[in-house]
Amino acid sequence: GPRKTLTASNEVIISAGALGTPHILQHSGIGNRTHLTSLGIPTLVDLPSVGQNLTDHAFVANTWLVNSTDTFETALRNQTLAELQVREWNQSHQGPYAASTFNVAGWLRLGDEDFKKFGIEDPSAGPNSAHYEFIIANGATRLPIPPTGNFMVIGSVAVSPLS
Repeated sequence: GPRKTLTASNEVIISAGALGTPHILQHSGIGNRTHLTSLGIPTLVDLPSVGQNLTDHAFVANTWLVNSTDTFETALRNQTLAELQVREWNQSHQGPYAASTFNVAGWLRLGDEDFKKFGIEDPSAGPNSAHYEFIIANGATRLPIPPTGNFMVIGSVAVSPLS
């Protein structure tokens, strides 16, 4: 598409994920000068740490058997139902395909007293930043799915370094 120039009077916050953000920064000339030069990208800001030290958050998928058949597994095991659900999405943009796998999430904080008790400082980015995340899924999230049963998952994710 056409190129556009954007300007900011104060700051710009880029939030394109762990892979997308360094990609945008490096293609904009912000990153390791040696690396950018080797790719023919003029360096605007020499920041050697951009694109380095990629880590993912610790994630535990806690899976429970549920007494419902209204979970993802039902359609994954029944091609006729799966085709009906795809048709519903294509015709009305409604139904199970209108939601993501993880359709409920919460970002939560520990209490200040939890850190004081252990003599450590709050590792989060600030007083309103989360320490951990809960992600709820209406079905098993690991393949292959079990041949029988219906499930729900509550994923626990550490989003601050010490959480």
